[in-house]
Amino acid sequence: MKTIFHIFFLLFLISNFGCGGAPKKTETASEKNDGIDMTTPRPAPTKPEAYLYWITLDKFRLRDQPNQSGKVVHQFIWGEFVEGTGKISPKKETVEIGGIPFDDHWFEVVSTTPEQKKGWIFGGGALRVYAGTRTVSPDLGKLSQFSMFLKKLDTKKWDSGKAAWDYVKTNFGESRGTLADAVFLILENYLSQIEMKNMSLNLTEKVNPTDDDWIPIMEGSFDMNKTPITKQLDAAGFRIDATEGSVMALPDLRKMKEFFVQKVTPPMKTYLEQITREQDENETEDAGITIALSELAHRAVFWEVFNGDHPYFSQWEIAQNYEKWKRWMCIVGMDNTPVFDYETGGVSPDFRKLWDSILVKYPGTQLAKKVKEFNDLIAAEGGKRTKKVEDWMAKLAEEVN
Repeated sequence: MKTIFHIFFLLFLISNFGCGGAPKKTETASEKNDGIDMTTPRPAPTKPEAYLYWITLDKFRLRDQPNQSGKVVHQFIWGEFVEGTGKISPKKETVEIGGIPFDDHWFEVVSTTPEQKKGWIFGGGALRVYAGTRTVSPDLGKLSQFSMFLKKLDTKKWDSGKAAWDYVKTNFGESRGTLADAVFLILENYLSQIEMKNMSLNLTEKVNPTDDDWIPIMEGSFDMNKTPITKQLDAAGFRIDATEGSVMALPDLRKMKEFFVQKVTPPMKTYLEQITREQDENETEDAGITIALSELAHRAVFWEVFNGDHPYFSQWEIAQNYEKWKRWMCIVGMDNTPVFDYETGGVSPDFRKLWDSILVKYPGTQLAKKVKEFNDLIAAEGGKRTKKVEDWMAKLAEEVN
């Protein structure tokens, strides 16, 4: 994935895709690219010397081969840490965990215990909390103590979130760098585990929102002190959101940003600031895009540049999914925000405007490349949604998955 974009390529795209007419005011780089630096060369990333994973499942199997047919050589317990060797299976595999299918790679790891158990684990049951040099790796002793504390809590109780937060505030208030990164990732994952264990509880009935409550809930401005359950959730580190008329609890990234943003490493700070921004302004609802298409394109390119700059980032797989998903929506839309106009059968004016903007603002990106490819195909097909166009869209969907 390229992260350096040349000025001559920008001029080439403007000459080929720009509109004629009166000369336009020259835009600055920040105006043209919405603040994303497309021209400054980046240093080549350094391949990590060490990887650290936190096991998120109990009796988690270590196999001698990177597949489900491999012999089980050991079982890890929830909360253990293992070191990665950097080897990853070439293909993903679908493994069912708790009745839910997960599609992920296998990773070669070595236990951090004296016996040095070595083998392959499935990515769906482990959280990568560090990838980098050994000299700045996080303090494994402090992380293990944190993990042992969490293991004593009950993930079926919302209040366990408060206990986890209290531990973090007491023990990691002065932590910085990679240790703060790891603590943030573990805390977020642990709160998500609590959320998953309590999904069957009907929060809608407990919150009992009035007609005037729904918009504040969806906008993230609901007064969490309004009801006993939301007050409890707030203290435990959760916020509430709404989807399809139901209330759900989510880890409150605002609280995490407030506590961690000045403690974590620069890449994690950038990541945390962006995911918080996106949580505050959801981009989809009811199979439709809810933000300006220009903002959606900005997010797609942000994640593409971020992933190019940080290919060994601990949350790289998640960041990659953000990039692919947003790129997909910029190109093919969604059911309730369709790229093709239902009346004319051609590309909707909104998406036509978006694509023209992408080609000028973000040359050299995968987003611009895919937009041009799709745009050229549609033109060759008479501007209509033909079988070839639909096949191309299906192929792009496979890349997202």
